[in-house]
Amino acid sequence: DAASGGPTDSKFLAFVTSTVTNVTGDGTQYNLTGAIWTEVFDTGSDVVNGTFTAPETGQYLLSAKFALSGFTSNNTGVDVAIVTSNRTYRMRTNGYAMINGTWSELFLNVAVVADMDTSDTAYMWTQVYATDKGVDVVGTTVGTVFSGALLA
Repeated sequence: DAASGGPTDSKFLAFVTSTVTNVTGDGTQYNLTGAIWTEVFDTGSDVVNGTFTAPETGQYLLSAKFALSGFTSNNTGVDVAIVTSNRTYRMRTNGYAMINGTWSELFLNVAVVADMDTSDTAYMWTQVYATDKGVDVVGTTVGTVFSGALLA
């Protein structure tokens, strides 16, 4: 523990409780924060409404699974990211063939070992490109999930 000079026991797992509808699809950046989250565990009590706050300086393994649905043939690309106070870790998919409305859901993952200082924050966001705001963030334990743990 921190009192003995070692790292705190900081780890968490949370999921979006239920599907959040029509949040992007027209290029809107949607931050996955707010009272949409259910925590499975949060040993350091470091997560509030989908935002993780680092309890100490160190390297944190952060993992985000995005479950998205509601694509149409107009959608041209998807960005998903873990955003920390120091930088944004983004993954992008492009191309009509991948998201042309033939898939009912798209699952994308981002994982990183992030260098974080005490009180730095981390959260997830997504952005889908086209003309219509019809893309949903899928909830439940098999949907959108955010997890992390202090490594050192």
